[in-house]
Order: sequence, then C-alpha cells, then structure tokens
Amino acid sequence: MKRKKQTTKQLDFHGQPFPVIVQKDAKKGYWVSCPVISGCYSQGETIDEALKNIREAIELCLDMSDALHQKAAVQSASLHFVAV
Repeated sequence: MKRKKQTTKQLDFHGQPFPVIVQKDAKKGYWVSCPVISGCYSQGETIDEALKNIREAIELCLDMSDALHQKAAVQSASLHFVAV
C-alpha cells in the first residue's frame, strides 16, 4: 500500500501588521517585543532601529515555523488601560 504524502498548509503572515511593545532601557536604547509571538523580541539604540530589528525577528520566527513545518504560534492580543 502506498503512503499518502502528507501536506501541511502554510499560513502566510507576510504583510500583516503585528503589535509590538517598545520600552526604553534604563541605561541605553530600547527593548521591543511582539506579544503575539512567544519569545519574539529584539532591541536597538533608537526606536527606529528597534522597530527594524523586531520586524526582522518576526520574519525569522515565522520563517522558522515554516521551515519546521509547524504552525506559527501567533496569539491574539488586545490593549487595555487601567486607571490607578
């Protein structure tokens, strides 16, 4: 009996906006993370550099999940403000 070749549908997230959080480092530069992709973060000396770096990090996370034939662990997120 011939085995049926398993195909996995790859999700294309390229061109989709992702939320990011930018935080000023206490000493120098900026930290930036993408809260909807677990473990996706970067940094930069300026906000522009940090945003450029997180864009690359997001692309790498998505490409790595494609290479491993896994679904990207993209979660939904919402932004809320709490008064204190």
